[in-house]
Amino acid sequence: MQKHFSFAFCVISCYFSICNMALTTRKKLNELKKTRRHDKDTGSPEGQIAILTRRIDELTTHLKRNQRDKHSRKGLLGLVEKRRKQISYLIDTDPDAYNKVAKELNLKSLSERRPKPEDNESEE
Repeated sequence: MQKHFSFAFCVISCYFSICNMALTTRKKLNELKKTRRHDKDTGSPEGQIAILTRRIDELTTHLKRNQRDKHSRKGLLGLVEKRRKQISYLIDTDPDAYNKVAKELNLKSLSERRPKPEDNESEE
């Protein structure tokens, strides 16, 4: 015999599922260990990018299972925007640090993000 759950029950159980919750302290520390500048570093752009990337990955897996969850999708877009701003700041201030973080977190490297412009003047 199949159990039929109400829509409200499904929404509530989806909302309180483990993957929809914020990152635990252990997960944050694991991400920070990969990219931190020093032992007590928590606020550097590298650390923030690592934490945001982990949250984005978890929300992406949640949205693959719950395709109709529009509120989480909006939250995901906000996280992507925050990460994009942090990446832009890091590229402008320290491109080498960005390349290191990109390699560690499997993001696009600087050469993939901004290809070198071709010299149109030499053809003239």
